[in-house]
Amino acid sequence: MAQNRKTATTPAAGSTGRLAWLVNQHGQSEVARKTGAPVANVHRYLKGARMPAEFCGALVKGLGVNPAWLLTGEGTPYLADVTSSNAAMAGDLLALVEAMNAVSQMRLGSLTGKQHLQVLHELNDAMRRHEELRARLDGKTRPVFKQIVDDLAAALRARKFDQAAAIIKAGEQVSRLCGDESLQLDFSHLQSHYEYYAENVERSIRMDRVNLTRRMAKDKADPFEVAVAGHSLAMSMRTYGMVHEARRICRAAIGLYGDAKASKQTDMDWRLHSLIAMLELDLGNLVEAWRALNEVIPVMGSMLRGIHSILLVRLHLYLGISTPVEALTLGSANAGKFRALLRFACWHEDPDMLRRVIREGVGAARPPQAAPGEWDAVQAQGLLEAFEKPGKKAAEEIPERLGRARLEGQHPKVRAFSVAVFRTQIARISGLTAVARQALAEAERVRGMIPDEITPTIELQATHARNGMVLLENRADGKAQYQRSLEFFKRLDAAGFDCFEPMIAGKSKE
Repeated sequence: MAQNRKTATTPAAGSTGRLAWLVNQHGQSEVARKTGAPVANVHRYLKGARMPAEFCGALVKGLGVNPAWLLTGEGTPYLADVTSSNAAMAGDLLALVEAMNAVSQMRLGSLTGKQHLQVLHELNDAMRRHEELRARLDGKTRPVFKQIVDDLAAALRARKFDQAAAIIKAGEQVSRLCGDESLQLDFSHLQSHYEYYAENVERSIRMDRVNLTRRMAKDKADPFEVAVAGHSLAMSMRTYGMVHEARRICRAAIGLYGDAKASKQTDMDWRLHSLIAMLELDLGNLVEAWRALNEVIPVMGSMLRGIHSILLVRLHLYLGISTPVEALTLGSANAGKFRALLRFACWHEDPDMLRRVIREGVGAARPPQAAPGEWDAVQAQGLLEAFEKPGKKAAEEIPERLGRARLEGQHPKVRAFSVAVFRTQIARISGLTAVARQALAEAERVRGMIPDEITPTIELQATHARNGMVLLENRADGKAQYQRSLEFFKRLDAAGFDCFEPMIAGKSKE
């Protein structure tokens, strides 16, 4: 039969497309003859009508079609072209189709009358056969699915996203035939990571929410797995700006973790507490952040020293203990620490400080540094350029550069707000007051579009507030916004953010 086939072409997606491919190979009349179906029925199936299970089984028997390919699109079209192991799986799929067909042919009306006991026995046999075949398929697909999950994890670690997309497509097909819940959850977790990297953050968060719920609902929920899922969800939420909900998820994960923290996997407990400290900082709660950090520092593993460095640097900056230049020596060198320093140096608006932090913290040669194309690096370099070469050209070109910078996971409205705030800052530094006030009005408009559950970073809010105070001071048309900006700094200063005290005293570089 293989010798008489027409030259193969790639079949269209879906079962209808695969039937069309078979008709192109054999002819519509031949397909009808081999399956015992009327030509008119085959024509209807080609037009999109649902193909019944008995017709699919007839295609397998009459034409030697690989049922795995027919049902899922995976593998080769004909049984003659598959390996012996795959053929065995295909045979099981055919038997499964036949068992399902037997069940579908049972009629409720036949359960009444003389033959009802026989019909019930037949139904029971068909259902038992169905379950046995499902178990056999599960056993055969589990190692394949496990390999897919491992390959997907490796592709994501290597940031090979095109390869990851292809693996996910295969995994989605195989997952339908594998009932291993743990593998299903691991695959879903990796899918959410891919969606995050693909900037589909809302979809990633939805998938992680479902994953966490399913892990918690398992008969014997693993506290460590629940904690890992909760930590992953909270991290994505924090990046997206859902800081309040991320904190609630973290606290719940710590509570569910329970006695598991006494096991050998105690680092997850420390990770959760460290993330709580970071979230408290994001929300302006310095005391709570300091308390959470003190709980984990004595027992923090070496792998978490990087997180400790980020927290320590942020606390020193916010408390006014250190400037960004002085904080360069705190903790270990890592990209997160340098990003925090770059953001705060942009807030300080000191060219010498910017120059030093950029020199120490930005570069492709040393991995611990922030990469040159990242958002924080582009922002700091653009701000320094505006100080060195102020003017209309800088005000027009530099913000556009930031808009193209790489930034994973941020809410689109916060990203738009960030660009608008930066545009205002650059125009203000360049002495273009009228342009800066127009940009400030746009930034305020975009800020109003940010959903209530989304919290921009403190540095971004502070820069917008500084722009408002400098540009709207003593202006009747900006009195309300000026007052809101002043109240922002007063609130944070009262919470211990001594770094903002100069703004309350009415001091500014301008």
